[in-house]
Amino acid sequence: MDGASGRAAARARRRGGLVRGPARPGPGRGRDAAPRVAAALPAARTSGGQRNRGGGRTVRQGVFDEPVRTLFLDAGNTLVGLDHDWIAQQLAAIGIALDPRQLERAEAAARPAVSRALGRHGTTEGRDAFAIYLDAIAAELERRGAIAARDRARLARDLLPRLRDEGGPLRLWGRPLPGAREALERAAERGIGRVVVSNSDGTVHTLLERAGMLPWIEHVVDSHHVGAEKPDPAIFRHALAISGADPRTTLHVGDLYHADIVGAHRAGLRAVLLDPFGDWNGVEAPTVPDVRTLVQRITAG
Repeated sequence: MDGASGRAAARARRRGGLVRGPARPGPGRGRDAAPRVAAALPAARTSGGQRNRGGGRTVRQGVFDEPVRTLFLDAGNTLVGLDHDWIAQQLAAIGIALDPRQLERAEAAARPAVSRALGRHGTTEGRDAFAIYLDAIAAELERRGAIAARDRARLARDLLPRLRDEGGPLRLWGRPLPGAREALERAAERGIGRVVVSNSDGTVHTLLERAGMLPWIEHVVDSHHVGAEKPDPAIFRHALAISGADPRTTLHVGDLYHADIVGAHRAGLRAVLLDPFGDWNGVEAPTVPDVRTLVQRITAG
């Protein structure tokens, strides 16, 4: 890190910013390059991108009418996921026994309901938003017979403070998703830009650093520091501005329709929805099970 970068990092740390230290170099980046972290929302260009319609379990050709030269990626449930084993331990501490695999499946199945609820709520961040998330997961667990009805309210009520006090977001979202780092490496090797665009509380840079993914990411855009969160198109326009990406050749991928797909479309971007178990129906976006599958598709041939 050069002197100017060091001074910027020190200022960011004093402000509670995202810069925690230098990243290791990766393919497609200079040896001294580190992921740039969005700090303020500048004026940015817009583009009247085409709205994509479709559906189904695999990506349809319409998403690839233009080549993909830059990939925008959500972070949670896209590159890093919930630590289901740790959450199951916290549930056991409040008297609810649950197999981590049941939790993983229920969380994915709850995403459509979470997306609708957070769309009404107006934000994906904060204590109330996460309470909505937990309640939707609890409802899905009850529907599947994994927990008793009497435990549903208790799960959402009693688990939330434990997750916050025992580990916080860095522990909660501390699981690198299988194949995600390899997908970033492959995209880098093929010359595809990699930009993380995340609704977060200021911790996404550290999450990705701990997951060993920063060497393969060129820019990190955290809504907490930008001052806009998905689906506001301003956060996508900001990502376009700092990365120099062309919206016509940029593709966004994420796990929540309301935040990721609606927001990307509003910014004139193509978008793909992550759907690992086939739980999304009737949405205006093609789906893939994971980032690895998507990168294989856009780098094929």
